[in-house]
Amino acid sequence: MIYYSVIMANYLYPRGRIAIFAKAPIAGTVKTRMTPALRPSECAELQSKLIARSVKTTTQSQLAPVQLWCAPSIQHPAFSQHPVELKQQQGACLGQRMQQAFEDNHKYDFTILIGTDCPLLSIADLSAAAQALQANDVCIGPAHDGGYVLIASREMPKCFENIRWGSDKVLSQSLSALSEAQQSVQLLPPLPDLDHPQDLAALPDNTIQELKARKLRDIARNYLG
Repeated sequence: MIYYSVIMANYLYPRGRIAIFAKAPIAGTVKTRMTPALRPSECAELQSKLIARSVKTTTQSQLAPVQLWCAPSIQHPAFSQHPVELKQQQGACLGQRMQQAFEDNHKYDFTILIGTDCPLLSIADLSAAAQALQANDVCIGPAHDGGYVLIASREMPKCFENIRWGSDKVLSQSLSALSEAQQSVQLLPPLPDLDHPQDLAALPDNTIQELKARKLRDIARNYLG
């Protein structure tokens, strides 16, 4: 593992952690639902920008130290350029990988786990998740497609098994599991994932400017007509 020093006094919650799950920007393996509007190399470029955006948002929040959970390898140069703690994802499915991250972070007060597919996720959303944990076991930020863009907890969320990952049932199945485990949940306002060309085309100008992705958005818009 690669560690970067952090000044704990700078964080509102120095005993918490923000964990970003990220896939390396390897052409042909990321953002594949953007094709054929974007070429595989352009999909990889977009993924690289999304990683950078996620790291920037989380570090600027100054809520808690940030971890970048990497796949398939921690050694990819796209990860080492970011001044955060790098950790290796482990597990056969998304649920196992998220469970492993929460288990690894059990010594901290809480973990806020996000992906890189929601550039509209804001510092205010991260802060709201941390605040929600003052009165709830779990906080979830739903996605418009039936999944979620954020999950936060002070302990292990009991919702990582028997979930149809990648389907529109992820949120509903997760909420059912949490209810059965008697873990209380607060939901944040839903946000869109960036999965398809139309999602990219619909991003507001300020987000595109922050992503430095105007060229890629123009390509998507031209493809969609």
